[in-house]
Amino acid sequence: MCAKKKKLLMDVSALGNIEFYGASRSGIFFVTYNLLKEFLKCTDLQLALYTKTAYYNNIKKSIKIVGIDPNIKIYTDSKICALYNFFKFKYNYSKKIIYRIYQILLMPLALFAKIGIFIFPKKYDEEIFFSTFNYPSYSIRRQKKMKKYVYLHDCIHIQGIYNKKYIDKYFVNEVFNKIEKENFYFTNSEYTRQDFIKYNPNVSEENSKTVLLAAADNFKPSKENFEEIKKKYNIPDGKKYIFSLCTLEPRKNLIRIVKTFVEFIKKHNIDDIVFVMGGGQWEKFKEELAKAIDNLSEYKDKIIKIGYVQDEDLPILYSNAEWFVYTSQYEGFGLPPLEAMSCGCPVIVSNSTSLPEVVGDAGIQINYDSDEEHVEAYEKFYFNPELRAEYSKKGLLRASIFSYKKTADELLSKMLAD
Repeated sequence: MCAKKKKLLMDVSALGNIEFYGASRSGIFFVTYNLLKEFLKCTDLQLALYTKTAYYNNIKKSIKIVGIDPNIKIYTDSKICALYNFFKFKYNYSKKIIYRIYQILLMPLALFAKIGIFIFPKKYDEEIFFSTFNYPSYSIRRQKKMKKYVYLHDCIHIQGIYNKKYIDKYFVNEVFNKIEKENFYFTNSEYTRQDFIKYNPNVSEENSKTVLLAAADNFKPSKENFEEIKKKYNIPDGKKYIFSLCTLEPRKNLIRIVKTFVEFIKKHNIDDIVFVMGGGQWEKFKEELAKAIDNLSEYKDKIIKIGYVQDEDLPILYSNAEWFVYTSQYEGFGLPPLEAMSCGCPVIVSNSTSLPEVVGDAGIQINYDSDEEHVEAYEKFYFNPELRAEYSKKGLLRASIFSYKKTADELLSKMLAD
């Protein structure tokens, strides 16, 4: 895989969320985690890690959890700033004397350190910089001889899909607006690549390439400990379930999904199935979703919110679901449907954005904004076990063409060849 030994600096800031089980520990976290594992297998590659200062202390913990050599080189722009952030997060608004010391001593030091980063940027020996999300920091951008590669995931926040209260200003200001034409960009789907070419003049056909993602190796059919998992997540005994997993946010179409599920069971007087909704949630969307579920009146108990699902439990929940629903309005890639297919779970997805690239003909594709098509898709799977079995086989076959080894090989073949 690695024709020539080169020094690569990988931004692993996303792993700073390894101990936080919620919305921040989702897609990009797992992309970073799985690609790092694959990069470490390349014996001809000299790998070092970079992290934003806010995550420096968490990254040091993360590499122990991931099982990485604790002696691996970890860069950050300023360890003083990292210490500043550690005390800020740990003791903010506390009356402890240690926080007072932090206020008096560390804040001025951190301020001078930040100024120093701009006046005297750090020098790196690495020839290549690769980030799974963050744009290169100022000190890395100053390394003129270092080739820089950034993985781009989606253009959601600049397309008008969200109203202002949901816009991720960090993405807009710190990623999208900082894109420079002299760097190279990988995208997780061809749809995402064309989106960036369309919306950002610094991304072109020449400086971008699509490299598809994958489901992690642990996603495979599993029936083990299912009764224990049902109890853990309060899934009622004697009930079948439909599964959905995503960050609970507006574009995931959850309000329509649960509303049409209730229409489906009311239409056919069905009482043997519930809808299980997993995933960390956006606080700004929390009340909106809760209100929509409350409006389902006597059917609201059919919707079971189980929150963030532990990594080891996910394959079991996918494997034992009747089917999986992911009719999102917009996706840069769409990992959950691929994970579900890897576990032999039939899937219903929207026919828009990147999802057709992921699912192909191995799932039922519908218009995300059609209530009627949602109900019809539920009917097809509920009343036809043979169809579910057919799509289960199709999904397993489709999922087998994706792997993180393949993803890492494609990334490295480009970065090491340039």
